Amino acid sequence: WDLCTQHSTQHLVTALTSAKWGIETLSWNLGESTSFLELGTPDFTSQQLDELEKMSNDAIRAAKKVGPTWHSVADVNTGNVPGLRKSAKALPESVTGPVRVITFDGIDTNTCCGTHVQSTAHLHCIKLLRVEKSKGSCKVHFVAADRVLAALAASFEREQKLASMLSVGAVDLVPAVETLSLKHKNADKSLKAITLELVELLGANLRATAATGARMLTVHRDLCDSAPDFFKALGSAMDSTLTADKGAMLLVTVGVDGDGAGSFLLAG
Repeated sequence: WDLCTQHSTQHLVTALTSAKWGIETLSWNLGESTSFLELGTPDFTSQQLDELEKMSNDAIRAAKKVGPTWHSVADVNTGNVPGLRKSAKALPESVTGPVRVITFDGIDTNTCCGTHVQSTAHLHCIKLLRVEKSKGSCKVHFVAADRVLAALAASFEREQKLASMLSVGAVDLVPAVETLSLKHKNADKSLKAITLELVELLGANLRATAATGARMLTVHRDLCDSAPDFFKALGSAMDSTLTADKGAMLLVTVGVDGDGAGSFLLAG
């Protein structure tokens, strides 16, 4: 039943899109939780998406009959089937018929061998989720029938968990996340500034050690959020010492808690 409702939804949305804007469906994908149809247009606006969703749900409320009829290959190929969609492809010679044609009363008639609902009312509701642009086409992601309730339930559960984690009401989630993101960016800037100060101090101590004649300089850090940045900064600070005549070797190691893994830099 789930696959049947999603399939009928694709037929309905394809037909409405073609009738309203002359945009054909290039392909479609039936996913485990959401599906999409690929439209042959490089752009499909949010206003069009809203209008298409309204038209789709209007068709559901109209409870249009959906059913099959059978026709000869010749009638299909010559368009001698009442209401047959103009975009329907000619059948190959290997098809001998009869050919199954699905009609959404007053909306669409097209060849199809798949399962369908008996009325648009059986689709209950259609939600067009988003438009994903790709080269020369747009993918319209959607859910319909029982999947709408499943998506709503999952979204509400996720919302409640996030609200609990951030200790705010659901309506305040976006401002709370924006504030948290800003704090994270500021903390990251502060951490980078502190790391540079640390590098300068370490560099001064290492250069002083090298001045005494030491040829192997070592540094170890138990924790480091960005080991590559730390390595690069310290290596730059020690560059002249490492490249001088009879320059020293620098070994920098960073350990990671738990499994003993880590990374190292050897320069000079």
